[in-house]
Amino acid sequence: MVVGAYYPELAGGSLQCRTLIRALRDRVQFSVLTTTRDRTLPVVSDVERVPVRRVFVAPERRLTKIAAALQLLRQARAIARDHDVIHFHGFTEKMLALLPIAKAGRLRTIEKMTSLGWDDPIAIRSRPGGWMLAAAQARVDRFVCISSAMRERCRAAGIAADRVVEIPNGVDIARFMPVDGTARAAIRSRLGLPVGATVLTFVGFWSEEKGPARLFDAWLRVQTPNDVLLFIGSTAPEHGEVDRGHVERVRARVGKHTRAYIG
Repeated sequence: MVVGAYYPELAGGSLQCRTLIRALRDRVQFSVLTTTRDRTLPVVSDVERVPVRRVFVAPERRLTKIAAALQLLRQARAIARDHDVIHFHGFTEKMLALLPIAKAGRLRTIEKMTSLGWDDPIAIRSRPGGWMLAAAQARVDRFVCISSAMRERCRAAGIAADRVVEIPNGVDIARFMPVDGTARAAIRSRLGLPVGATVLTFVGFWSEEKGPARLFDAWLRVQTPNDVLLFIGSTAPEHGEVDRGHVERVRARVGKHTRAYIG
């Protein structure tokens, strides 16, 4: 399992990978290779009996990216010796180092695309170094799409239908379920939300392809005096997925009479 962050770091991809591991570990032996910005995290650790290898990288610093690429190559060689499948969660520059080793070791490769407009086989070509990313991505054995729109992007890119499977992101309904009125009131009080308001919530990083600014524009057109729009997600500009321009544009438009909250 190759992902951009893993427990105890919090990110949607890391949570999904952890959930998948928990669901299948009685049948599949897993290990995790991940990058991290946090130097305090151990390079090697055991998370719920799953070995986790971490490689430090600060994407804005070129030297750390070069050092990370070398470390990824060393880790990948070790992984290739005793694994059968490499699962990429998302497709980023790190895959340029890992995919050739996977192919040389005749490992099967799976890519779960994470965002339409970011790592689908059409949009990826417009990213920096996109021609290299697209050429590498084309060699992946199986693609997992999270929506029919993403499947259509694969078709438009010329990827054979038998290499593509659509698996929408699921929701754990035992964990995420309605709460009673008392608990709901307590949550609203803690977040500073009006008791009787209708709350629309966005959860995710403030990145262009996730569209928080587009949601805000749409909400402005349909809101009523009893509506609240709640944004939950990182706005930290140093995070690679955060579009600082989105954050600044929306913050500038949230006036004292606009019932929108960014948390």
